[in-house]
Amino acid sequence: MKIPRGKRRGTIEGQQREICFPLRWGVSCEWGLCSSDVRIRFLMMRIVLLTDIPVWVKPLADALGTLGADVVVAASIEAVPPEGLIVNRLSTLLVRKDPALSRSYIDALKNWEREGRTVVNGSRALALGYSKLAQAKHFEAVGVGTPRTHPACPGERAIPGHRVLLKPEAGGFGKGIRELDENSPVPTNLREGSGGWVEQALLEPSDGCVHRVEFLGTRILYEACSTLRAKDYNYCLANTEAEVVLQGEEDMSPRAVREAKQVAASAGMELGAVEYLLGEEGIPVFIDLNPVSSLHPKAKDLLLEDPLSLTARYLRHRSKS
Repeated sequence: MKIPRGKRRGTIEGQQREICFPLRWGVSCEWGLCSSDVRIRFLMMRIVLLTDIPVWVKPLADALGTLGADVVVAASIEAVPPEGLIVNRLSTLLVRKDPALSRSYIDALKNWEREGRTVVNGSRALALGYSKLAQAKHFEAVGVGTPRTHPACPGERAIPGHRVLLKPEAGGFGKGIRELDENSPVPTNLREGSGGWVEQALLEPSDGCVHRVEFLGTRILYEACSTLRAKDYNYCLANTEAEVVLQGEEDMSPRAVREAKQVAASAGMELGAVEYLLGEEGIPVFIDLNPVSSLHPKAKDLLLEDPLSLTARYLRHRSKS
């Protein structure tokens, strides 16, 4: 049931009365017991989970449901209702499968933002998640370290004389990434229609690890340190077989904390992760920004609470702000 803007209806038992309160658009209703003899209808803000892979957001939708949220899982632009908090959970795999559709999602997020809708992980975060080249430019603009990154040209080299990683512009799970030695040209048979490819200078981290910093709003939930594996670029934290060490913000270097927060905030990313390697003298060198990262299954042991529950509470709070 929908209630017009500016009205909240309730019933006092034994009387025919209407109780009116100011309210916002995008709410749905249920009954709540306010006292022993008064029953008032209260309102829940709608939360829209925008995704191209609905099964991925089911745990979050269930967690929000336990908090009494009115959850809509929208698997298309058309499925997004005209009210409620929009939470972007679109995967970076989409840009490889359908570049045109991925651009449509960016445009849709921009339109909702212009309309004044509240969007978590909005158009800027999504656009950056879709492009390794845009990420490199973002890191440079923020003023943090990042490897040299250039568009790849088949049959040539953008960074001659150096070992590089050849990466798809977007994707996930390390798919398609390969290493080229100092003199090998970029292959001429790169798959077209996948959003392009980049050359990125290969960096050997000083501690032999990849560091992923997981965010919830402006808060760092944890940092996950994974041992670098030769020829393996899949560091998805849902893989519990990998050797991963989790630590809290208080155990990170102050510089890594400061720069990771700058990177996430300037990207407009409230949910997701940034990755960095440690270069010479332990200086962070940022290599990735992922607005749809996977929470580590053992993060609960560090946080003493399920990070999914923390995320649900955060989104409920954002829906009221």
